[in-house]
Parts: sequence; structure tokens; C-alpha cells
Amino acid sequence: MALASCSKCKKLFQKIRKSICPACEAAEEDSYEVVRAYLSEHPGVNAEQVAEGTGIPIETVLRFIEEGRVEAQGSVSNVRCGQCGKPAISPTKRLCEACLAKLNVQLAQQQSKIRLPEKKDVDVGKALNTFRVPMKSHDIPGVD
Repeated sequence: MALASCSKCKKLFQKIRKSICPACEAAEEDSYEVVRAYLSEHPGVNAEQVAEGTGIPIETVLRFIEEGRVEAQGSVSNVRCGQCGKPAISPTKRLCEACLAKLNVQLAQQQSKIRLPEKKDVDVGKALNTFRVPMKSHDIPGVD
């Protein structure tokens, strides 16, 4: 597992999925509920307004948006595909259906070109004669 710095407290932890450590997870869920409740009462606000209205740091609000946990009303129509400019599937994917399909085809083509090196033949008899495995305690050096 990879080590990561917690987005909230900056301590190192073993990252599995989230960008926050297990110690900060409960506080993060509480912040999420506050943001979600605020957005249901105040639709159409931007991230800065959510941060000001809830007292939750803007970094946390932006992280919720990046993770796809919260989404502004109608924001999908404003996000454009990075390849062709058509409306994107979602703010996090930033590709339209057609470009995503093309990308998947290109990926499959490149993967099919990958060739693993051929396995080398090993003379098992020769390899077995090279090593001697001690079977009894008197065969192991330093053991009486």
C-alpha cells in the first residue's frame, strides 16, 4: 500500500481509497453531512459560498466535489469534453461518451501490442544439483 499525507491533518497514513487518514474520517463525514444539508437548502451556490455558509474549509468542499460526493445543480451541462468540446459525462470524467469510447478502443489496441518476453528454459536437473538443502540438524553449520 502507498503512503500518503492526510488532506486534513497532514499526517502520513497507508492510503487505500480516501485522501484522509482513518482518524479524520469521522470528522470528514460530519463535514460532508453539513455541506449536503447546506446545498439542499441553498441550491445553486458555488464552493466559496458553501465554505462561508458552513464554516467548512474550502479545501474540504473542493475535495468533496473532486471525489464526486457533491455536485452543483446543472454543473454537468457546463463541463465540456477535453477532447472535442461536447458536454462531458460528469465533472470528474471530463469526456463525452464518444471520446471515452475512442479512448477505450485505443487502450485496447495498445494493450494488444504488449508482448511479454519469452520464458527461458531451465534445466531442472542441473538446477537441482547446484543447491544442497540440509535435512538434519547436524547438516546445518553452527548447530550441534
